[in-house]
Amino acid sequence: MNQDEPVIPDGGNFLSRDVKGALPRLLYIGDVPVSNTFGGATFLYRLLKNYPADRLVVCAPVVEMKAPLPGVRYVRFDARWPRLLRTRFSPLYCAWISWRLNSIPRWSRKLVREFRPTAVVTISQTCGWILAWRLAQKEKLPLFMFVHDDHMFYKHLPQRMWPWAQQHFAEAYRYSAGRLCISDSMAEEYERRYGVAGEIQFPLRDSQNPILKDPAPQTSERKKALTFIYAGSIHGDPSLRQILAFATAAANNGHKLVVYSPQHAELRQRAAGTAGLEARPPVASSAKLATCLREEGDCLLVTGSFDSTQSDEVRTLFPSKVADYSAIGLPLIAWAPPYASIAEFARKHAGVMELVTDSDPSALTPAMARLAASPELRTRLAKAILQVGAEMFSPESAWGTFAERLRRRTSGRDAR
Repeated sequence: MNQDEPVIPDGGNFLSRDVKGALPRLLYIGDVPVSNTFGGATFLYRLLKNYPADRLVVCAPVVEMKAPLPGVRYVRFDARWPRLLRTRFSPLYCAWISWRLNSIPRWSRKLVREFRPTAVVTISQTCGWILAWRLAQKEKLPLFMFVHDDHMFYKHLPQRMWPWAQQHFAEAYRYSAGRLCISDSMAEEYERRYGVAGEIQFPLRDSQNPILKDPAPQTSERKKALTFIYAGSIHGDPSLRQILAFATAAANNGHKLVVYSPQHAELRQRAAGTAGLEARPPVASSAKLATCLREEGDCLLVTGSFDSTQSDEVRTLFPSKVADYSAIGLPLIAWAPPYASIAEFARKHAGVMELVTDSDPSALTPAMARLAASPELRTRLAKAILQVGAEMFSPESAWGTFAERLRRRTSGRDAR
């Protein structure tokens, strides 16, 4: 096999029959659908993708969704008028949903009797965790809570309910047998808030992606102009402005930025002819996207907003795109504030990426110059992120960690 030729995986079916047979019966309840789309939904999809279909039930707001888990039973979540979330009645509607879930509706108790779960799984976003927690308490089942995004749902409720919502989330988090945080920063912040330790469950790359063990050939080539690539969603106006600022800095230094994003149209409109920027729609297949990035790019961009209104999110949320980036074989550049989780990751794993923590776009110039002038640096960074990615973000590693936690904390709990 050619050294640069990728190994195409078999879809991630790396669990033996014995391992699958030892896994508990899981009931997932959460507002985030388990589907191969984006953000927390994709994280859950990738982690549960190879879970035995007869041992998993997903209870989510919608049943017919894009790219659900194959063969898994989906149950409709009890939210009847979602359009109200976009009206002035949203706080009252959210309060009504929270009250309904807190009282453990009859359909959820029936679902438990039918499926007989060994454990309940949820995610901290919005309010589905309320039912997961209450149901686990009532049925005396262990609860596993994923903390992918910082829990801010209480702000959608009437202000008089904020203390109630914050207290209940604290109780649910402390009750959980598994508090699985997306980053070190998230675990540290939640331990500070709630007084109990969490564990890290990093994002994982798509098991369908090629397994690459060597840097892309162009990392060793001498180049005057580099192609930086950003792939993924762009959340909010501050992040859009940051992408545009990076593109301008790249153009001023003779480089360009290519963006693959669902927000490509808005970015293109906002760019208004900004030199050095190409905005494109996302590539449907992550495997095809990986090939595009490897063939077209010289360096991959990770950002963290410098806007103070997004500081909590940037501090705790780990950019899941790094998991997929880590398998491409290209160097990474991160432009984020020093308190960002990606900045902490870069400091902890020294030499894994070029890091710029100054919000002034001119601070990017020296980093871009170093990357352009030194093929050795680009190759070294590419090798480093490949190695770290194989250790931290591989489906095998994530599955092994998650399955062991499930088995250890549900041992002796036969389905009733």
